[in-house]
Amino acid sequence: MPQLPSMENIIEHMRTFLFVNPVVVRNLEVCIATQLTRRTTLPRLWLMIVGSPSVGKSLVLDLFEGLDDTFYMDDATGNALVSGFREDGGNIEAKEKNYSIARAMNKKSVIMSDMTLAITKGDSSSTLMSQLRLLYDGRLNKGYGNQGMVDIKANFNILGGCTYAIDKVLADQSLLGERFLYIKCPDFTNEESFEITQRKLEVHSEGAAHMRELRRILGVMLNEKTGIKPRIPTTNKDQRRLLGRLGMFIAFCRSSPIRDSRGNIVVNGQLEQPARVVEQLLSLCSGVAMCYGRQEVSDYDIEVAKHAALSSMPSIRRSFVTLFHNNTITGNKKGFIKKDLERIFRMKAIDVTRLVETMHQLDVIKENNHRWHMSETLQKYVTDADMSQTLINERG
Repeated sequence: MPQLPSMENIIEHMRTFLFVNPVVVRNLEVCIATQLTRRTTLPRLWLMIVGSPSVGKSLVLDLFEGLDDTFYMDDATGNALVSGFREDGGNIEAKEKNYSIARAMNKKSVIMSDMTLAITKGDSSSTLMSQLRLLYDGRLNKGYGNQGMVDIKANFNILGGCTYAIDKVLADQSLLGERFLYIKCPDFTNEESFEITQRKLEVHSEGAAHMRELRRILGVMLNEKTGIKPRIPTTNKDQRRLLGRLGMFIAFCRSSPIRDSRGNIVVNGQLEQPARVVEQLLSLCSGVAMCYGRQEVSDYDIEVAKHAALSSMPSIRRSFVTLFHNNTITGNKKGFIKKDLERIFRMKAIDVTRLVETMHQLDVIKENNHRWHMSETLQKYVTDADMSQTLINERG
């Protein structure tokens, strides 16, 4: 059997016509990991790459368009996934023909290169995300007046891209039960942006040909046409324990109190349970190991899971936790007053007050002499999940 192209081959080919830095490599790794885990018995993995416009999300996701066992979808109406539409006539044959897109997604990787529109278009967005949430467990049974009960069974992974507009709905997602892991991309530096522009100008006429060749190499590596299932890498006891702690860290940091229409807290912190996100983290780090042909999950693969753990909370929460942790470990005992936070986060006083209220209610921070500090509870979650160095290295 001819040797399949390696991850290193794909990265090297990308360097011939694209600017490639660690952020681009990580995006490629997690995307291939999601594609590979779909063909295993690992828990399903729904992953969204989040970053500013033109940071390279769509470029990586578009590599998977047209590959076997992928379902490429740019957008969908609210009821498109599970539809109650029936052709005129009311005959039995028409009733049996259902137009639900979810059926076509079964056993595939669903690629949505820009989900920004899908999640920010009002009621239609709410319906679409609700249907996705219900389909996460592989089945949705929905009743329609003209169709009766529509029973959909579909098991699929999702790869999506989105701008930071996702932060508008992340709090609600957490309250209802988050289904996605997120990988957030820091913005390029001015030097990186300049180099990207120059590379695009240099290879502009050859870009399409390079992309076709890269898709071909990627398709061979994924081995989609042969139907061979990749071997699942093993994890040791310490790694599984750490993944469990990471799940608890995410659940603690992104949980939210329930507020009424006036913003008043009516239900104290609804702490998310970590079981689902732990399964997702296991799939992610196992998939990254498979990218490189490793039979055991490595420390590097665990680091990718840690980055996903930090990314999978609203951006302001991530920045808040990072700020208070890093301030504490540098030995700064002064803490922060609200005016400090208004300046650091460039937020209005009312928004900072609400954020501090939420973080205090969740025991992420504590007050001492009218100044705010990292709580012992947050410190314990950070230590148990071995997240301290990840927080120190946080960029963007």
